[in-house]
Amino acid sequence: MRAKSAPVRVAWTEQRIRQQGPQMKAMDALMAVWGIGEAKAKKVLRDGEELPFPVLRLGRKRVVATAHVLRVLGLSEDETDTETQKNAA
Repeated sequence: MRAKSAPVRVAWTEQRIRQQGPQMKAMDALMAVWGIGEAKAKKVLRDGEELPFPVLRLGRKRVVATAHVLRVLGLSEDETDTETQKNAA
């Protein structure tokens, strides 16, 4: 019998967040900002807890503007600003 392995948690980097485009799934946003797992993120959304960014409902989907996630994390919303800061250092 094979042992169940724990689900692999993927690290949310600035680059990965930016690759989501102008919006990202609310669950992914919570996982990136709070560092929680998928089950906890689903529970937070289901329970309607207060979040650090607005969540929009598009049909059955819940999405967050990527710019809000970047702002909560203290990152620049403009990717060129981030590159300029890296090159200046």
